[in-house]
Amino acid sequence: MMRALLATAFVLFGCADAHDLIVDVRTDLVPGDEVARVRAELFHVSGGEPRAADDPRELELGEADRERLLRGRRLAEYRGLGPGDYLVDLTFLDAGGEVVVRRRTEHRLERTFALTVVVTRSCVGVVCTDGTRTECHGGRCVGPECSSARPEACGDGCSSAAECPPSAGCASPECVQGACLCAGGFAAGLDGGPGDAGGDAGPDAGTDAGTVTCVPGSCDDRNPCTTDDRCVDGVCLGDPVMCAGTGECQIGRCDLRTGACAVGPAPDGTACGRVGERKACCQGECTDIGTDPTNCGGCGLNCAPMQECTTEGGKSRCTCAIALQCPGFGSGWRCSAIFKVCECATDEACAPGQSCTDPGLLPSWCGYP
Repeated sequence: MMRALLATAFVLFGCADAHDLIVDVRTDLVPGDEVARVRAELFHVSGGEPRAADDPRELELGEADRERLLRGRRLAEYRGLGPGDYLVDLTFLDAGGEVVVRRRTEHRLERTFALTVVVTRSCVGVVCTDGTRTECHGGRCVGPECSSARPEACGDGCSSAAECPPSAGCASPECVQGACLCAGGFAAGLDGGPGDAGGDAGPDAGTDAGTVTCVPGSCDDRNPCTTDDRCVDGVCLGDPVMCAGTGECQIGRCDLRTGACAVGPAPDGTACGRVGERKACCQGECTDIGTDPTNCGGCGLNCAPMQECTTEGGKSRCTCAIALQCPGFGSGWRCSAIFKVCECATDEACAPGQSCTDPGLLPSWCGYP
């Protein structure tokens, strides 16, 4: 009875703790002139090396994205994530595929959250290698914890636009999360702006490249995955398009390039099935990870031939006589001499998105957040 209650609680609380992470970006980099696309990657951090938590997202950028990038552009929506520490990795690339600037941001997900990452042109060419300050924010090095969720971690930056004096090619700077961002954008080809490495200011240097104006009834947020665009505090925003799936493990997503809905597999490890069942989505199918020897306790964790997948106390493990009978031919695993089950030794031994928990007296196990 107790084992059934523990299993029920595991599934019940696992479902209740699923959150969404929305990633937006604000940047004064000029699309088309300086950057051609941006790649967003999400990693789960669990004490070891970051591991991919979802598929990479890539967005093509053009002149039409210029104003939206200045005010905030939706890059990715990650649905049904478990609570924990995540790393958002954004890479801006030019037309030739070369990296223009990269920004990594850590975030502890405890509830559904919209994270805004600020990437300023002043970070182009800046390399940060000073201890834990590995990221550039407003031209200075900060830690990856610097974000819209933890602005206090961004250090001593600007506190108002008055501390961001106009520069060549930008007459309307703005202070965003302690970083000076050119709110009107840089005029292409101006001295100090995109397309010019420096030199004396030309006759048009210092002129405003234009500001974003939201006209009620006719605004367009240039995000194909939103609808019913409208002005909100002077900014054009829309409601996200909701895409329907075809099952628990086949979910709907909106393509940021086209705005079309598509159905694809849910992230491995997504809870599915009825409450009390040890089931999770594996490669788009609802799988019993409590009994399936090819997905024992996690997607892709294979038991050796003639070995079983057994569940005790809501924790699923392969049976074994020696470590070679554990997943991956025993790499990162031990065979418990007392319990005769496989126990993980490292996070890397577990399936993507899992971590290894060692309770001390009982065998360790791999589990999803």
